Amino acid sequence: MEILGAFVFLFVLILLMFAKVPIGFAIGIVSLLAFFIYDLPIQILAQRFYTGMASQTWIAIPLFIFAGTLMGRGGLSKRIVNFSEAVIGHVKGGLGITTIFSCAFFAAISGASPATAAAIGSVMIPEMKSKGYPEKLAAGITASGGVLGVLIPPSIILIAYGILAEVSIAKLFMGAMIPGTLLSIALMFVTYILARNTVPAGHEFSLKKVFVALYRSSLSLLAPVFILGGIYLGIFTPTESAVMAVVYGIIIGLIYRELSLRDVAGALQSTVITTGTLAIIWAAASSYSYVLTLSGITQNIATSIASVSTDPFLVLLMISVLVVVLGCYINAMGMVILLTPIFVPILSSIGYDLIAFGIIFTMMCEVGYITPPVGTNLFVVKSLCEKTDILEISRVVIPYILAIYALIIGFVFFPGAILFLPNLLL
Repeated sequence: MEILGAFVFLFVLILLMFAKVPIGFAIGIVSLLAFFIYDLPIQILAQRFYTGMASQTWIAIPLFIFAGTLMGRGGLSKRIVNFSEAVIGHVKGGLGITTIFSCAFFAAISGASPATAAAIGSVMIPEMKSKGYPEKLAAGITASGGVLGVLIPPSIILIAYGILAEVSIAKLFMGAMIPGTLLSIALMFVTYILARNTVPAGHEFSLKKVFVALYRSSLSLLAPVFILGGIYLGIFTPTESAVMAVVYGIIIGLIYRELSLRDVAGALQSTVITTGTLAIIWAAASSYSYVLTLSGITQNIATSIASVSTDPFLVLLMISVLVVVLGCYINAMGMVILLTPIFVPILSSIGYDLIAFGIIFTMMCEVGYITPPVGTNLFVVKSLCEKTDILEISRVVIPYILAIYALIIGFVFFPGAILFLPNLLL
């Protein structure tokens, strides 16, 4: 298959996406076109669709989505917010910082960005508005905090990357711990700067209130420890941990008496819809990856970039520019599925660690959740607002985007910060 033909398919794919054809269908159409043009057996296309889904690890993605939805409906998000507010709600901008803090905790349960923004935003946006926060600021804080759901384990984006790049998901989760913590702190700092002169300080600090909130939210706060601790201690695999997360979410919801059969049915319905969308993308991307490999385009791109420069900073800069542009039109999961088969050979050819790249790539992708016109988190928080429009929220999130990229640059120069825990403990 000629290289030129493969580039034509890439161009057609981009045109289809700009025409607002759903990404899964766009990838499938291009793959089918390639099979017809080059007279490849159509049975292989069907086979690639099947093999793309035939991974036991893939089961973890819908299970974590289901678990996060159950926990959001089961009262965990409210208790996490109450504990966070008791700890840091007394400082200027404390409610905004509480929102980021709560998003970090909920991210360690849900593994998804929009779910984090929705669960925490439904509680915190009305609360911030009642305490004098401008609606656009409250929405921007929540949308930005939601991106932590992409990075902090058990991130479904990291699971997808791990499957496609064939690297250890446990190492990816461990490698995301330090970046996730630093990003949480950075977002809290930005929130403090934005809110300190806008709203007054909250309540006075009370140690008694902290302990009461800690007691009432203890089961919620233990959820990440239970889910991730089992993986790191080798008790169960990421897929098994997703099953345990579902079981834990149901038990906690019943203990709190806030999870009904209707909630479980609603969570299941939401999970099926989300999983169905992802499954179409995933299956179609498997055949598309086959076309790219057969054409030699992935190896040729890797060779071309390596011939220009083997400097990791320059290579990742080029990748970053592409991800920023595509992130405005493709969601994070779509980019990971579409670009990982292309990027992995490039990074392998220059000897860059694929665990470190997976974390950096994920951080690049998470920016897409808060950049228009496709930024999912922007629309999630907009649905929770009464007057603010997308453009106003988009302006608020600009400092958060700059903070994310400042950290990305830091990790590009110091990938050891990502690899420290995996190398030490795994």
